[in-house]
Amino acid sequence: MTTLLMSQGTPMIVMGDECGLTQNGNNNVYNQDNELSWMNWNWDEKQQQFFDFTSQLAILRAQTPLLRRRKFYDTKQVTWIRPDGKTMNDNDWHNGATRCMGLLINGEHVNEQEEDGNMVAPDHLFWVLNAYWDDLPFTLPGPGRGHHWAVVVNTFDGYVNNKGAKITITTPFTIPARSSVLLKVV
Repeated sequence: MTTLLMSQGTPMIVMGDECGLTQNGNNNVYNQDNELSWMNWNWDEKQQQFFDFTSQLAILRAQTPLLRRRKFYDTKQVTWIRPDGKTMNDNDWHNGATRCMGLLINGEHVNEQEEDGNMVAPDHLFWVLNAYWDDLPFTLPGPGRGHHWAVVVNTFDGYVNNKGAKITITTPFTIPARSSVLLKVV
């Protein structure tokens, strides 16, 4: 859900996605009147937590112009980063063993107005995705003089905070297994 709501374009969410409803891999249940297509509104605690997390992600998307742009980013606005802190190259993109990467969004290069006419804030966001089954060390880019990174989303903890929680950066930063973390410069 995090990948869907933090990606560019219109999030394609169907009923039940927000609470973790599964159709057991069947994406064609429209003509089935059985448990595959039924919506159970009596959620367990895990489903309610996922719904709350998804709701907070939707609010974050609505409040963060860099996550809901009307145009796709160009190469001046984003940089893909490897876990060692270096920019990804063609070999990295073609390496089947790549399991972790980061996306640095430089809002200073986004010259765009919001729907209300205000300019998009020159924020810096850094989104790290770890598809590996172990925690991985990740060397974060420097946040800039007088600034620090703040955690906005941590899927491992089910954490969303639009203001961000200030963290002390240790080099390297540990990205939990099979999770993603969104940071912003504050």
